[in-house]
Amino acid sequence: MPRRKKTSLPSLLSRRRLSGHFISKDGGPVLSTITAPAGFGKTCLLREIQDVASDLKSTAVVYVDVAEAEQEPGVLLDLLRESIETAIPEADLRPLEAMRRGAPPEEYGGRLSYVLSRVLQPLAVQYVTLLLDNLHVLEPGGPNSKVLSAMVHDRPPKVHFVLASRLRIPADLNVADPTVTKLHVTATDLAFSTQEILDLLTPFVDLEEIDDLVPQFRERTGGWPGLVGLMRDTFRTLPTEDARALLADLKGGEESVTDFVVGKILDGLDDELQAFVKRISVFPRITPAAREATELLWDPKTSRFGKAATAKERKKRAKATEDKLEQLCSMQLLLPSRRNAEVLEFNELLRGSLVRLLASEGEDTVPAIHRRIGAHLASVDGQPDPSALDHLLAGGEYETTLEILEEHIERFFYGGHQARVRHWLLELDEALDELPYWANYYRGRTAATYGDWDASKAALERCKKELLTQKKIPQAWRWHAKVSVGFAWMYWRRAMQSEARTYCRRGLDYLAQAERRGLIPKRDAKLAGEVRLELLELLGTAKLAAGAYDRAGEIFEEALELAVDMGARREQAAALNRLGLIATRQGRHRVGRDHLLRAVELLKDETDTDLFARASYLLGFTLVMTGEFDEGIYHLHTAYDAVIDSGRPSTVARTLTTIGRFYGSLGLIDEASDCFTRALDLIMTTNDTRVKVEVLDSMAIVLAYNHRPHEAKLLLLQSTSLLHSRNRTDAHLVMLHLEAQATLDASMGQYPQALAKLQRAIERLKQLGLHYDTDRLTWRKAMWLHQAFLAGDEETPEEAFELLDGCCQRALARGFIFEMGPDAETLMYVGLCYGTESIKAYSRELLTRLSRPVDDLGPLQGMSEETVARHKDYRRKADLDEEYVITNRDSSRGANARQVNQLVGDEGDSNLVLLVHEQLLVHRGDDISLAEKRVILPLLLYFLRHPEGAFTMRELAEEVWGAQDSGSMQTKVKVAISRLRALLGKDRPYIVTQKVDRGEERPVVAYGLDDAVNFFVVEHIETDELC
Repeated sequence: MPRRKKTSLPSLLSRRRLSGHFISKDGGPVLSTITAPAGFGKTCLLREIQDVASDLKSTAVVYVDVAEAEQEPGVLLDLLRESIETAIPEADLRPLEAMRRGAPPEEYGGRLSYVLSRVLQPLAVQYVTLLLDNLHVLEPGGPNSKVLSAMVHDRPPKVHFVLASRLRIPADLNVADPTVTKLHVTATDLAFSTQEILDLLTPFVDLEEIDDLVPQFRERTGGWPGLVGLMRDTFRTLPTEDARALLADLKGGEESVTDFVVGKILDGLDDELQAFVKRISVFPRITPAAREATELLWDPKTSRFGKAATAKERKKRAKATEDKLEQLCSMQLLLPSRRNAEVLEFNELLRGSLVRLLASEGEDTVPAIHRRIGAHLASVDGQPDPSALDHLLAGGEYETTLEILEEHIERFFYGGHQARVRHWLLELDEALDELPYWANYYRGRTAATYGDWDASKAALERCKKELLTQKKIPQAWRWHAKVSVGFAWMYWRRAMQSEARTYCRRGLDYLAQAERRGLIPKRDAKLAGEVRLELLELLGTAKLAAGAYDRAGEIFEEALELAVDMGARREQAAALNRLGLIATRQGRHRVGRDHLLRAVELLKDETDTDLFARASYLLGFTLVMTGEFDEGIYHLHTAYDAVIDSGRPSTVARTLTTIGRFYGSLGLIDEASDCFTRALDLIMTTNDTRVKVEVLDSMAIVLAYNHRPHEAKLLLLQSTSLLHSRNRTDAHLVMLHLEAQATLDASMGQYPQALAKLQRAIERLKQLGLHYDTDRLTWRKAMWLHQAFLAGDEETPEEAFELLDGCCQRALARGFIFEMGPDAETLMYVGLCYGTESIKAYSRELLTRLSRPVDDLGPLQGMSEETVARHKDYRRKADLDEEYVITNRDSSRGANARQVNQLVGDEGDSNLVLLVHEQLLVHRGDDISLAEKRVILPLLLYFLRHPEGAFTMRELAEEVWGAQDSGSMQTKVKVAISRLRALLGKDRPYIVTQKVDRGEERPVVAYGLDDAVNFFVVEHIETDELC
């Protein structure tokens, strides 16, 4: 067979990371789509797909550039024929040529699938992958569109499709059949990773610092393939120093290479759409508020932002705006935000170039647009949108911004927009000669939040000085107390715990004195209560971070009581949120859940999205702990949705981390990795080392737990460095880090080190009174002890079962749910087989929650052959196999040799214990052999097996000895009963005589076991099963 040739495609950037998903030995997806703007490497990826197929004898690849068909079906058919001939020289193309000559173009669509099947069916290849490039040139409903649509829907045998376009794939080219396997790749998937950029640039750039520069460049560009490719080609010809300068410029987003790529993209747009996309680039993101402003202010007639539309014009403008946004989305110049699908985003470098192009139209063009948009957003419903102040500042309206802030800064600050407040105040501080006292206060608060201690202290000192020197400041008493809040917050953030507590108490004392001296009017009692609550919350938080949970709980209870008296819903929720956290960490999950449910309910109608998110996050976390997985994940996602636009990356990252840990515990490592990756991306933009450590350690735990120790070790190195750099000690964070280190050791089989670290964490958690985490890590210790036993590092699993029994008892009592995942499931099945009643009950409950079988096939189904063999060998050597059945008057149960020996020792002095397999009766502490008493043994055993019955001599003769002539046996039976009575003793009536009615003329004598006799019958069983 002639060798198949590869279709000639441009040699661009390698995309091996993606290409293997399109083709495999079984043919790969039936329908794949690649949609992305120009410059995103679609053609490059098609070449890679072709290269992958060239290594598979089972697949041939045919490439067709639809743009070359010029909307002519005949030309399209010629291109298809030429491509098949190039890729598969042995193909008989006569059916295709005959259709081209004899059928009118309008019939091509109906015939093409059949003709292709005749061409391809005789071929040795199993699959033919048809690559259709540049589908965006097709006219909707046009002749070529109809031909290709018919071919895709009537897919010929063997044919798989890969469709590439700058726009969304038209609906008539998407196969609706749900049974067809599909793959969809977008611009987000095509973006280059940091490692890919390094691999591309390193051969051409001899820079030591490239490892540091490229990750920042990747974050800035979003991995835009077109720009990466141009950079590679540029660096090929640049000296080292010029390469360094260019990379640094590109990292900042100011290099003309970016504008070159953007210019190429804009060349394909009409003038009106170019003007539109440049002007909406003043919006960092196209939020619903930005969309509404555009609909109101964008004038399609002038292609400019102008006067607000009248009611009559509004509908028409809205339609024009929607059409243009839809066009930009179809070209993927705008993409739905990963955080919120209702928000559209530009690539940051694309937006930067658009803004520069817009600014080139005139010096005041961009500021004027910002001023117009800002003025509109500031007047919507009397409540300015936060983005209004962004635009006003960008337009140079500093005084107007300050006026709006003075009235609304508390709403913004406590409503989840602290990052924005910080940005606004920084801009105003630089633009104005001085800030008023209230602005300095919030300048100090936000600076402390972001670790700028000197700026924080300076701003708070300026606020304090102005309060002392100026008279007639409204509510001066309130601002004096708030200054104490500001200093306390700053010192707490700096880990100066003593100073933080001092300022909290100073503020509380000041308020108490002000009330006694009558400085606080009655009408301002609520304001005073709000400041007091803020001080109490900060004081309680400091206690919480130090591990003083009981004292922190008392402070938050006081805060809750005050908030209830004030009718302050937000403050009640804040206190309940903290109380819920304390209860959860102390293992009182039901109490914690109730607190958090109340907090979430109180916050539903409040504007503090950050607090609502924290309460929802803790509630979801608590519900996951108690096994209410669906409800828990719902609340975690609610928290994520609430904070995604709040400007608080730390809160978003913490929420994603919890979701990731949940997925990781289920063994869903891909879903977990996605959550952690997004969390890591977010925390790199913040200096909150606490959250960074939390994310890194949590991800390390999940990776190590899922047997990926090398990746976990890299993360732990980062978190260790960050933890050592922290000034403030956080007990909970230290425990998490110890747990991560221990989990890594265990994943590498270093069980002694892992167990030692885990024990340190357990002891500290016990001291802090954190019952849930204590039991969770004790459970982990039991699991590792069991794994060490399976690995041969431990001789016995007894310690593991002892720890497990205590954990399971408390878990059942308190509603805990511990570890999940494969290792935990193995432990649960082992527990079902060999554990105590508590272990079996908890194991059954957890496996049922995970929808695992627990009854149909028995517990052995969940254990590997190695696990079964290890336990069987140990139990055989330790006499632990349940080789016996113990029966008493009420029930029967399995037992091992140890339990039988214990039974004889405990019960042999006061009760009858009959060891059938040894023909031995233990009675009143004496061992009585029945080996020579062949008449007495079966009679005693019969009475013990039927303790409630009464039997005549005839019945005993037949049932015990199987006598056919029971009449001749009656004397022997009577003698046997006498001997048995003599053997048992005359201290009590063991065998009693009574009259029973057997349907004869008169009642007959019968014998039975006395109701007061306690006994145990032990019988040996032969079985190969362990359970």
